[in-house]
Amino acid sequence: MRLLHASDPGFPTAFERLVNARRESDDNVAHDVRGIIHEVRARGDAALVEYSARFDSHALTDEADWCISKQACAEAYEDL
Repeated sequence: MRLLHASDPGFPTAFERLVNARRESDDNVAHDVRGIIHEVRARGDAALVEYSARFDSHALTDEADWCISKQACAEAYEDL
């Protein structure tokens, strides 16, 4: 399995290739998303810590790791 990190310079291109190459049905994706949402609702921050480490290779070890600046948030929103 190849891991993609949003902070990598080639992320947009690699992500687009991955999405276009995958042929999973919407039902499979929806099932996975429901499972993640269920885990976060049931286990809260502990699940977020695990998913952040698993999918982003980012350790949420202290309070500063849980925050982003308003500017970073605005920039991310604009990039959608």
